[in-house]
Amino acid sequence: MAITINGDGTLTGVSVGGLPNGIVDTDMLADDAVSTAKMAGLVRGKIIVGDSSGNPVALTVGSSGQALKSDGTDIAWGTDTGGKILSYQYAASSSTNTNTTSTTWVDSVITDAITTTKLNSKILVQANFRFWCNRSSGHNVVGTRVRRTEGGADEFIFMNNSQNWKFPSDIHSGMGSHIWVDSPGKAAGTAITYNIQARVHDTSSSQAWQIDSWHMVLMELDV
Repeated sequence: MAITINGDGTLTGVSVGGLPNGIVDTDMLADDAVSTAKMAGLVRGKIIVGDSSGNPVALTVGSSGQALKSDGTDIAWGTDTGGKILSYQYAASSSTNTNTTSTTWVDSVITDAITTTKLNSKILVQANFRFWCNRSSGHNVVGTRVRRTEGGADEFIFMNNSQNWKFPSDIHSGMGSHIWVDSPGKAAGTAITYNIQARVHDTSSSQAWQIDSWHMVLMELDV
């Protein structure tokens, strides 16, 4: 078929491969004219990135569990170094409570357990609860602390270097909370129990202390 230049500037009669190599440049291609069907095949899982020369290259497929990272210049597959929640536990109750007039630490109803999935992971411990305290005269002085139990061994986490809260005399109510990032330093597969303990500072003036309506969140962190 003869090549014809039409009045609108188009050509007819040009077969596939009929134009010499190198004469079609970017200006001759319309925007969005090249579909994915016109691109060369790409191995499953690979992505196209720019190399140091500014040319497109296929980045090799990463290994299972790896993340795509950048050093500010190039990107590559690498090990995920953390910053995520590995596991999560939640417990709550509005119908159980702890009452104490003891100066000795007692376990409250606020408790939950989590099993680690990674060596040396950290545990975010968060507990919120309603409390009531009563003293006939003088200030209410009561305390809470967090107990960690693993394999029969107890360790204690003290909040803000203080174990006691001080409130006005007579009946006082409010909301209490503890939040702490714990570093138990345990192996994967270790079951750890956290519990809020309570006590009164002294037994004079009929000092009493009650905890109820609570919830506890435990999150294992990869940090």
